[in-house]
Amino acid sequence: MPPLRSLASLAVAVALAACGGDADAGDPAAPPREIEAADLGGLVLRADEAPEGTDYLAESSGMLMLEDLWNPACCPGQIAAFEEAGFSTGYRSFFQQPGHSGDPIDARPGVEIASSTAVLFTTATGASRALRDWYAYYEAPVFEPVGKEGLGEEAIAVMGSPDAPAEIVFLYLWRIDKLVLSLRVSAGRGSVSLEQVRTWVDRMDARAS
Repeated sequence: MPPLRSLASLAVAVALAACGGDADAGDPAAPPREIEAADLGGLVLRADEAPEGTDYLAESSGMLMLEDLWNPACCPGQIAAFEEAGFSTGYRSFFQQPGHSGDPIDARPGVEIASSTAVLFTTATGASRALRDWYAYYEAPVFEPVGKEGLGEEAIAVMGSPDAPAEIVFLYLWRIDKLVLSLRVSAGRGSVSLEQVRTWVDRMDARAS
């Protein structure tokens, strides 16, 4: 009859085999969710999630061609960069405070504009490259990094006043495989907290993860 220690070892081995692993190995990481074009509208902020004091602008929201994401009149370099990165399609939801003039000096308390965007690329490498090009368009010395923990495989998160002291801009860009998500919020300085903006970011991230 085998010694009791051998029987105990055998029992542990059988139990581990039944669980499909060993004592030290964790379960393999689940593969990234496969996002498709039809999913993009479900990842951005919804019309009923409009930041307080803003309206959802249907005419500025919806599926995006590259020329919808970047205006050819101002941004031919961004269009070329995104084409080279393998832009596939995108979706945006856009919110604006009534009476917004487009002049950052007129920034009023609360959110002036918010743009929630999901963009799909043909490869993860292209998406990574596009994320950097996207930020390069907005990059300014006055931007300071903010927390980006837990967002995708890579992320950029900044806040600052690149256009006028009365305005504060929050910009989040993060990548999950071939998907790049973005939330850009313009608000009156001191009237919208970073914590509130991060709540919206986390909502988008949860839907894509």
